[in-house]
Amino acid sequence: MVTKPTITRRILPYWAPKEGNYAIALQAQKEPVYGRLGIRTDNQQQWLNLDTFREIEPTIVANDNQTALWEVAEPDYVTLSDDTDVKIRQDSQNSLKVNLRLPGRSAYTFLERIYQPMEDWSQDLYLVFWFKGEGSDAGFQFSILFNDSYEDSAVFGWYDESKEWRRLVLPLAQPGGANGKVDWSKVWKIRLSTGKDTTGTFYLDHLSRYHNKEWINLAQSVHLPAGENSFTLNLEGKTEVNQLLIYPLNEGEGTIPIGNLFQVDDTQTASISYEKLSPTKYIVHISTSRPFWLTLSEVYNPLWKAIVAGEEIDSVPSYSFVNSFFLTKTGDYDVTIEFMGQRYVHYGGIISLIAFLGAIVGVILERKRERERERGSHRSQ
Repeated sequence: MVTKPTITRRILPYWAPKEGNYAIALQAQKEPVYGRLGIRTDNQQQWLNLDTFREIEPTIVANDNQTALWEVAEPDYVTLSDDTDVKIRQDSQNSLKVNLRLPGRSAYTFLERIYQPMEDWSQDLYLVFWFKGEGSDAGFQFSILFNDSYEDSAVFGWYDESKEWRRLVLPLAQPGGANGKVDWSKVWKIRLSTGKDTTGTFYLDHLSRYHNKEWINLAQSVHLPAGENSFTLNLEGKTEVNQLLIYPLNEGEGTIPIGNLFQVDDTQTASISYEKLSPTKYIVHISTSRPFWLTLSEVYNPLWKAIVAGEEIDSVPSYSFVNSFFLTKTGDYDVTIEFMGQRYVHYGGIISLIAFLGAIVGVILERKRERERERGSHRSQ
């Protein structure tokens, strides 16, 4: 039976400050499995295989010649060997074969590895390894200790559910239990332990750390009109888009390395000063040699407008909660930033006053007409 992969569809709005070509970069976060990700604008569709996000190889913790990498915490109960016959990958030399004998107590640690100096795993998302057991339903724990202390740890657990090889993916941000301070920048020791009744032969192979959180530029740029646009993301398989970055390209320009986008050129920064005329109106004095984003640290509201040479520029939400305006003009000039809602209040007050005065005038005229009618009736009598 052929089953269709699960596809999650999300629609994301984007306000383009000007018409032109835009590059799109994705920062995806996923379990290391296969799948695809698609992105669609008005009439363009691109698909990425999720293997693209493995551009940087995983950090190998233990793979070949594994007995040299581990210390046996309980040598009376544990025997290690490198097995060249039972292994998950043909390109591997061996797997780690672990023989456990019943120690007669509630639980025990059978393997550990100490990092000196301590390692930084703060950029990693998953610890991934292959495990082959006996289908005994025995419980195992993977403990990670931090900062040279037995009091600080994160613990992950699994069960021996099958005699076949299983790929286990441990999300580092979601341990099954934790003690003390979990500090992934100071990994000191990793330990494997099991329970009282565990005995038998078990295998471990290809223990790796995956960060899978890289910026990937889409190969093709998209042409967007100025103003509101929308992107449709089609996520196939187990993946999440952590961030979506859209940036304008100059004529003839290709995609830019993501790191370069966040570099600040001190020689190109704008000179800015401002005057606060009221809580709802500012005058900003600008001197700049290139277009830039001007941010107003007021809670985002689309009624905030920037006015440059009589042209209104809409506000765009920045950092999720403040107002930003994309200014394309260069040189020395002034910008008026104003909350248009205050104008509506002002205009509403004027309209209300006019309506009130109109009502008073109407009452006066009506009374005058009544008096004239009364006088006319007296004359006729």
